Amino acid sequence: SSEPARILEFQKNDFLMEAAVKGLKSLHDGIDWLRSIKIHVHKSKCPNLAREIGSYQYRVDKKTGERIDEFVEFNDDCIAALRYATEALRSLYAEWGVLM
Repeated sequence: SSEPARILEFQKNDFLMEAAVKGLKSLHDGIDWLRSIKIHVHKSKCPNLAREIGSYQYRVDKKTGERIDEFVEFNDDCIAALRYATEALRSLYAEWGVLM
């Protein structure tokens, strides 16, 4: 969504692409939603997603050692793609009042 020219370039080359919806707290809400549903990842077909999901973590307060409600955004490209790809589904569930 931050590069409209790139999206247009892909669209001109017959890729079905549109800007991602990034609202306030979209990272936090998207991760919370993904954590609330059961996701099956085929480790040999999606090794990077399997690795990322296994290593995704929250930040830790250096002084107290307690978990902070923020995510470490490192090696999370596949998870970001999963969040963007499921955003419409998450929005529909919210619209219908369905909680996972």
